[in-house]
Amino acid sequence: MRVYNNDDKGSVYVNDEKVFEEDNQTGDWIDITDLLAAGKANTVQFRNWNDRGSAWWRFAVRRNNNIVWEETGKKPDAAENRNRFVYDKTLTITADGELKE
Repeated sequence: MRVYNNDDKGSVYVNDEKVFEEDNQTGDWIDITDLLAAGKANTVQFRNWNDRGSAWWRFAVRRNNNIVWEETGKKPDAAENRNRFVYDKTLTITADGELKE
């Protein structure tokens, strides 16, 4: 998975455990294979926290060097978009390895 171009902070949780957080940088691909429980469904949650100003995010998941999911978004600078999570998406990886939104 990849967390990049996040303002202010992008974070990832695997099975409800925070495994990565990055602020406002372009990130490298991160292998989460060892964090997934074999033979059962796993969840991967992507979140973007905004402190102030406008917010933007970009998250991606790949399998065997092919991007299988990617999402980019932006929220304008407004009071309701400050000091809170402005993006929160959970994906499920089934026991068979299928990715579901």
